[in-house]
Amino acid sequence: MSTKPQRGANWRPEEDEALCKGWVSINEDGAIGTNQASDTFWKRVYQKLLENDSAISGPER
Repeated sequence: MSTKPQRGANWRPEEDEALCKGWVSINEDGAIGTNQASDTFWKRVYQKLLENDSAISGPER
């Protein structure tokens, strides 16, 4: 018998918005654009998310 992994809590609308803004900002960066590795892209999105830390509270995402 296998058990399903527990899901984390849903993101609040403020957190969703901060994540989306970070994604758009990095994705539309013409200087780098598509010439970056996936892990680099998501690290940059995460850094943008942290810049808007007023929306982030509670457990680390």
